[in-house]
Amino acid sequence: YIYGQTPITEEEQEGLIIQTISDRKELDEDEFLELLDAAKLQGREKLYPTLFKEAEKLMETCEEYSRLGDYAVTLYSKDFARNLFKKAEELAEDGGDYQNLANSVADDLGDKDWALKLYKKVEELAEDSVDYQSLAESVANDLGDKDWALRLYKKAEELANSPAGQMVQ
Repeated sequence: YIYGQTPITEEEQEGLIIQTISDRKELDEDEFLELLDAAKLQGREKLYPTLFKEAEKLMETCEEYSRLGDYAVTLYSKDFARNLFKKAEELAEDGGDYQNLANSVADDLGDKDWALKLYKKVEELAEDSVDYQSLAESVANDLGDKDWALRLYKKAEELANSPAGQMVQ
């Protein structure tokens, strides 16, 4: 790295071999993972807080915050991940965003109550049989709510068998 290009101190950089990037704004997911791997290989997991906080500054979309949260759960902190997921929720734009976030919240944090609220939002935004079928699978797998899943599967079937649903297929 060129001086001033990284939040990592010179002492922390010593022995840490990573590819350089021309500008921190260009840090992509693969480069971030390389930084994490390099830190781990060098036994410098203490860099994780700095790396995650700097990566957070670059996040712009629901999907980006959610993916970073997925990494944070296993490598850094569930509390930090929870905050990232909250920011992702604020940026969610459609049912797909909410559903992916709900999957992460249920699987990564084990927070079924929050996931339930997100899945209800997905149901409000569902438009076609594919949306309902996908939601039913998530509800069954992540929440274990077979009754709700069955109702969603029935709604998916109704939409698939309707004249409008047949035209879409």
